[in-house]
Amino acid sequence: MIGGVILLIFAWLFFPWNAQVTALAVLRAYGETIFYATTPAVIKAVHARAGLSVRQGDVLYELTSPKLENEARKLTADLAAADWRINFLRVNRETAAEAPLAERERAEIAKRLTEVKRQLAALTVTSPFDGVILETEPDLAPGEWVRASEKLASVAPVRKDGSASGLMPEVWGFMAESNLLRVAQGSSAVFVPEDAGRSTVRQRTSSVDRAATRQIGAAPELASTFGGPPAASVTSDAAARSLGGDAGRAYALKDAVYRVRLTGKEVLSLTKTASGDYDTAGTEVIRGHVVIDGERESLAGRWLRCAWAVLMRESGF
Repeated sequence: MIGGVILLIFAWLFFPWNAQVTALAVLRAYGETIFYATTPAVIKAVHARAGLSVRQGDVLYELTSPKLENEARKLTADLAAADWRINFLRVNRETAAEAPLAERERAEIAKRLTEVKRQLAALTVTSPFDGVILETEPDLAPGEWVRASEKLASVAPVRKDGSASGLMPEVWGFMAESNLLRVAQGSSAVFVPEDAGRSTVRQRTSSVDRAATRQIGAAPELASTFGGPPAASVTSDAAARSLGGDAGRAYALKDAVYRVRLTGKEVLSLTKTASGDYDTAGTEVIRGHVVIDGERESLAGRWLRCAWAVLMRESGF
């Protein structure tokens, strides 16, 4: 009797029962690009609307920045004055030695003018590819001010198969360090939406990061800021850039997680409305979790691996 109990405990601890890895995840359209205002600006014109089919280069928004426009005019005048001064210094023997310094000053003015022109050009927001506008901010209208990093719209490429059109789903998952070695590229997986009324989506892992993710820029919807479970906080602009994210849109995690990307063959169908636009209802980012077929593992093995991972991390190796 006692021997049987010991055997059961031994099997419970050391037999590799668990083969599934669960990770928090979001599902979004493959290749979705989200557009943000790059600087405080005034909306000049709105050409975007949800469901609109767009071609590469189509203008979505026209913004204007009085501050940048004034700076550009001043810098243009300063550049002309610098050119005149350099020419004057060069033709006078007494002042020719001052020309190199004036040329360096001119170069700084030209450099700043180039940057300001780049920022002004970015105020004309265009689609980077053929696709469909999934979402726009409804309150944006000509004459309204937008903040730097304020969301404007999102666009995703459309996959066409004959007369049918759809979006390719893409899943980004974030798993614990203890599961890192159990997930391999090509593993089968199922995305389970947080909303029980939505259907599950079958996927396969296409990439698994082997370094801890310091920010969840690919899935900010998982941050606790938006009601998600991971403990995350918005970083400063400088910290965002150091994390490889955009100003105001990077979320620093308190606990180390590892990112896994999943793709599949299923297509999210799109239908056209009477106006000729696509019906994009239900194409928003969906929060949930992904269940991945991983390497089988015993309970004891999991404990040992977690302890080893913590030991290695704390020791600095």
